[in-house]
Amino acid sequence: MSYSKDHFGKEIFNLEFNDLVDYFKIPNDETDRIEYKSYVTHPSDTGGHKEKEKGIIKSICGFLNSEGGILIWGAPQGQADSTEPTKTIFHGALTPFTENYDKDSFLRKVTDSITPSPRAIRFKQLGDSGGNYVYVVEIEKSEYSPHQFKDTYYMRIDGQTKVAPHHYIEALFKKISFPKLEGSIIFPEKIYIGEATQMRFKTANFHLHYVISNVSKMHNEHEIFSRIIINKGEFYEANTAPDPKKYYRDSIYENRTLSPILFYGSPVKDNISIKFHEEGSDAFTCIFRLVFGGKASPLVSCEYEVEFTRERFREEFNVNVTYERKNIYIFDL
Repeated sequence: MSYSKDHFGKEIFNLEFNDLVDYFKIPNDETDRIEYKSYVTHPSDTGGHKEKEKGIIKSICGFLNSEGGILIWGAPQGQADSTEPTKTIFHGALTPFTENYDKDSFLRKVTDSITPSPRAIRFKQLGDSGGNYVYVVEIEKSEYSPHQFKDTYYMRIDGQTKVAPHHYIEALFKKISFPKLEGSIIFPEKIYIGEATQMRFKTANFHLHYVISNVSKMHNEHEIFSRIIINKGEFYEANTAPDPKKYYRDSIYENRTLSPILFYGSPVKDNISIKFHEEGSDAFTCIFRLVFGGKASPLVSCEYEVEFTRERFREEFNVNVTYERKNIYIFDL
């Protein structure tokens, strides 16, 4: 679900700083699906930025355990509504700050702090001309809640993040009925061109490695299946002797019996070779999609856009992942 599109009329990755400026030209109040965090230092603040950061992670945990939502860090400071004094509204100037998070470092902080590690969190940094930033975080409802932060479970209720009561956590535990699988494609930094190409890029073999893990401590998974789809090149083994356990069709590779059983802490790995045909080209882009699942778990997707570039007449291509969207359930796509 795109909470950003509901509130701003565009996807989170297309947001710009002025979109938030325009959004807060009219008063807004918090709900169970949206939270505004200003960056204002009060005399009572003792922990500084680190405490504010913990507050953000706590809120993300609450969204994961509830219905999901969107969080804006650097929103205007809340103020009492003149027509309804018990209600807090957010209106006017943003409160940007100088802390510079890139997507990877921010998401690493979140996934390292919340247990079990969450997925389906989207992040956008928005900056002004003065080197100040506001952050937008979009959180999907977790299919593997309850999550905890610093040994405490949180939830969203009445427009606030609160400690979740025992009966709520118990209900979340009871709804977990399937293993949670996560996967990743591992890309090398470079691929090399063989001597037969005579310094012209006619074909090059690219060895693709991927890994699938079961992050559910109490649920083993069986009959692990994986599929890789590419929009350019072909799988090298497609023209070799058939393997009854595997399936090839130029741009599709399936391993139908990747593993009979998958335990927590014991990932399975596979690798495959891809042949690219880009005669005379010094740059091209390829989309990789890894889809996997098991007997009891829903299908999961990881998608990557990868750029291959080289200096003319060099015998190697640099590999740069320009976009990735990992471990998303197919039914959420």
